[in-house]
Amino acid sequence: MSTIHLVSRRFSTTLDRNKAVQETTQKQPGSGAATGSLVCGIIGLIVFGLILGIVAIVMSMNAKKQGYKGGKATAGLVLGIIDIVGWAFGLIILASL
Repeated sequence: MSTIHLVSRRFSTTLDRNKAVQETTQKQPGSGAATGSLVCGIIGLIVFGLILGIVAIVMSMNAKKQGYKGGKATAGLVLGIIDIVGWAFGLIILASL
């Protein structure tokens, strides 16, 4: 084989590897909103349930609208609902005392 053929072959292999790395490191659309929704849902279980529950639900819906297909958006939605229901339940218990 000639030197030019070996260099071009090595160069094309490097390009293929770089393309594969770029494809695997690209984020899904809505990934940030899904992560934010999950974080707000988890923190909302501890503090500020009503506010962070609503934020988690809104961010989860935004992630799904953007085409996110992972489970983080669904988990954020569920945790947001639990935050709001828990807040309402706590309010009812405090009102009955």
